[in-house]
Amino acid sequence: MALSSTISRPQTTTGGEADVAASRLPPSPRDPTIPADLVEDDFLIPLLDVARHINSYADQLAQAHGMTRAQLIFIARLERQPDMSQDELAALAEVAPMTIARLIDGLEMLGMVKRCSDPERQIYLQLTPAASPLLCDINGLRANLYSLATRGIEPAVLKKMVFGLRRMEALFLGINHIAAGIG
Repeated sequence: MALSSTISRPQTTTGGEADVAASRLPPSPRDPTIPADLVEDDFLIPLLDVARHINSYADQLAQAHGMTRAQLIFIARLERQPDMSQDELAALAEVAPMTIARLIDGLEMLGMVKRCSDPERQIYLQLTPAASPLLCDINGLRANLYSLATRGIEPAVLKKMVFGLRRMEALFLGINHIAAGIG
């Protein structure tokens, strides 16, 4: 369920069940330290909604190839960053080492990746030629999503958006418990 749908109040029109349900909801508190214009221009909800749409398309592509979205992400990432370790992929996919091992086992069974080890006993992954058709599909999906998501947005605005998102990502690096003070 999208975050925006969990925090939206039901629309009321004619005094039906929605009115009763809405009357039971406590008023939404607004943090007085956040200016009202920032609340109206809150980018987090649309950002999460866009990510949800992208994930939905990725899920469909993964399912069509008999795999999970995490496995699809591994394949796409290994194309851009060959020889990533299992640990690096686990961090990227936000899964436990045991889970990553099972996901990679599945990709190995499909013939998409092979495990290689180095003298330091790190396990690295490499794509096999069998991953080529999937990579074509991933790149096609990426191009379609890019075209759809950026339609009508000026290149200069896109460049600023990407800069802003990369800056935000850099700010989050190293933060383990962002919600520690909430509750």
